[in-house]
Amino acid sequence: EVNMRDISDYLFSCREEFDVIFLDPPYKDGISDSLLESVMAVAKESAVIICEIPGSSPISEEIGGFSLRRRYRYGKTELALYRKSDSESEIY
Repeated sequence: EVNMRDISDYLFSCREEFDVIFLDPPYKDGISDSLLESVMAVAKESAVIICEIPGSSPISEEIGGFSLRRRYRYGKTELALYRKSDSESEIY
């Protein structure tokens, strides 16, 4: 399911949990800790959260029980992958 609307409105009405969450916020707004915390409320225990960010942008290493597992660089863009801190699974 792809939802293209304001994330605050969506999360307020959302009653589901997700395995994979992809965030692609406007670059000028960036990924804030509050946005990540809000999204983690709808993430399953085994979820992977993928955030697209401008290259070399600072983001939290750990937030809401999820930890940054890896960053991939693609030109001027990076993908940051988060998983539950106690998850045994590795992502490459």
